Amino acid sequence: MTVIMTPAPEGGTVAFPTDLGFGTEYEKWLLTGIVAELASRHGFRTAADYPCNLLLGDSRDVFRPAGISCERLAAPRPGARYDLVFSFCEFEQAEDADAFLRSVDAFESPHVLIVTQNWRNPGVLLHRLYHLAAGNRWDHGRLSRASYKAVRRRVHRLGLPWQLVDLRCFDTPWFVLDVYETGRFLRKLVPAASRGNGSPMRRSWFEDLPFWAARWLAHHYLLLYRRTEA
Repeated sequence: MTVIMTPAPEGGTVAFPTDLGFGTEYEKWLLTGIVAELASRHGFRTAADYPCNLLLGDSRDVFRPAGISCERLAAPRPGARYDLVFSFCEFEQAEDADAFLRSVDAFESPHVLIVTQNWRNPGVLLHRLYHLAAGNRWDHGRLSRASYKAVRRRVHRLGLPWQLVDLRCFDTPWFVLDVYETGRFLRKLVPAASRGNGSPMRRSWFEDLPFWAARWLAHHYLLLYRRTEA
């Protein structure tokens, strides 16, 4: 995989992958539009990606089109203030989910945007079988936390001063299955005009499914919380 060495906010450099595969490029493209929509509605202009990872490549790309200044943080930055704390697929990866949510709350940001995987996607079972067949360790987090209900239960149990203001499924491409490492094969089956890499993406009609149906097919859940405590 090709990487680009890019300066990091904390100093040093980060090797951002340049070929994310069609599935990830598609979800990143969708998320960029969703963030712009939410920013227009809720007015956030600064964000922290915490704890940042490389699942989206350079996650700041998701925020730039909406004019949002985003910093990638591996750890909390004392005294820093952001309109939004964004976390992509880290809830299910955290060793201690309660400690993770408390660390997000410690930012005292007006908004928190959490994206998780969706264990109900039919590709999850196939992907687990793929890992078994390949002899690879499962490294995609705890499936028991890969749902919006798991996030809501933890937030409620911890008594965090957060009000849920947006909940949705997203990322249901035409092939439906969440395949990760096998995405290069599927990419070859995608019409050339829809593969990204400078070509325009096309929104799958599956994205318009009602929530009750989408929760069985979508790859991700998105939860936007507003802080209720001044």
